[in-house]
Amino acid sequence: MYVSLQFKLQLGPNNKKRLLELMRKQSSAIRSAYNMLRKGLSQTEIYNNLRRRYSDMLSAYINSAIYKAKQYPTNRKVVFGGKALFGKLCKSRDKKSKTRRKLKQEWKEKRQGTLISIGSKYKTEKGNRNLRFEQINGELHLKITVGDREFVYAKVLREPSNKKDKWNIFLVMLFESWKSKNYFPYTVELKLREGEIYGNVAFEYPEPGIWLTKEYGVIGIDINASPLHLAIAEVSSNGNKVNPAFTSLIGSLKYAPQLNIDKDVASAFVIGRRALGFKKKMPENYLKLLSDREYLEYALYCYEEKERELKENLKKETNQYKQNAIKLELRELQEKKSLLLARLENLQSEPISCVEANGRNSAQGEVAKTTSQKDWQILKVALLFPVLGRSFAKDFSPLKPFLVQGKWDWVRSRLVPLSAGGTSR
Repeated sequence: MYVSLQFKLQLGPNNKKRLLELMRKQSSAIRSAYNMLRKGLSQTEIYNNLRRRYSDMLSAYINSAIYKAKQYPTNRKVVFGGKALFGKLCKSRDKKSKTRRKLKQEWKEKRQGTLISIGSKYKTEKGNRNLRFEQINGELHLKITVGDREFVYAKVLREPSNKKDKWNIFLVMLFESWKSKNYFPYTVELKLREGEIYGNVAFEYPEPGIWLTKEYGVIGIDINASPLHLAIAEVSSNGNKVNPAFTSLIGSLKYAPQLNIDKDVASAFVIGRRALGFKKKMPENYLKLLSDREYLEYALYCYEEKERELKENLKKETNQYKQNAIKLELRELQEKKSLLLARLENLQSEPISCVEANGRNSAQGEVAKTTSQKDWQILKVALLFPVLGRSFAKDFSPLKPFLVQGKWDWVRSRLVPLSAGGTSR
């Protein structure tokens, strides 16, 4: 992957004068090379002609001029300096006007203000033979070759705009190359604009090869996390990304209290386990809780008490918008109450149904189609509001005694259950 970055140069008056003269000569060489390309001359012929015409120009600059000339289309004539700008200049007849002088200066800069040096892979040329970055007194400079063993140094004015700025990458690559003496080629092109010298450096940024494969494991990602909307958990062994259904629910109730981790990380952990093919086995104590009639009757009583409270608030409330909010909360509560009632009815007819197989699914990454999905929903209804006092929670650590030790008698003992749907204090 090729990266192109811009920067600005700062030079003293004398050094700038020498640089501008060199830019003027190479710009002329680029135009000459382009005209010879249009005539069909070979690169060797073009080089020899330029070598004779610009005898004081270094050979690397001549080769770079030919390289630059090849970037222009040869099937039509190119106006160096810009066709549109040249047209404006021709229409401006008053030679003394400020507008015309400004147009002429701009056109002249574009026509004569180019200097390019192609990057070199040879170790002795340290990345670029004639336009080379070097460090002087802790500051980055561009070493510009203006003649045979003649150089000028320009301070590079460029700071990274942010952490993602690829200028950081370029600086790291430079420093490492200086230290290891293992240089990389980079092409530098300078441009004159409004009296200032600007540069552009182009280099190849090696893209890292793919080495992290499923053989190293999987990463579970929950994109519905709060507050950052992203949670990640790494799981060892092989795997693929999978169906995220119910991962937040299972992660919250099973792994968040068990491992003392955030519910969003726990959800990502469930995704990772699915990718590995593990079945979503419900913990034994949770299964016992779903079979405990007295606890479920207590949970049902909690919802009935809340339902009565909401109905009373609805009668007293006169604001229509607040009434709608109460009605919505009431509907959601009644849906949860219905789940508990259905569970209690099932306990009278047949035992709870839940797959408890160990190991992995036959097809990696598939979610087993069992009744456990509904069981998890009922478990959430039976635990969150009756135990935590709310329908939504961030901290699930209070559920650890339920999960690990099966201790929910202290909750159930708050009330003395009579029958399904009724309790007394």
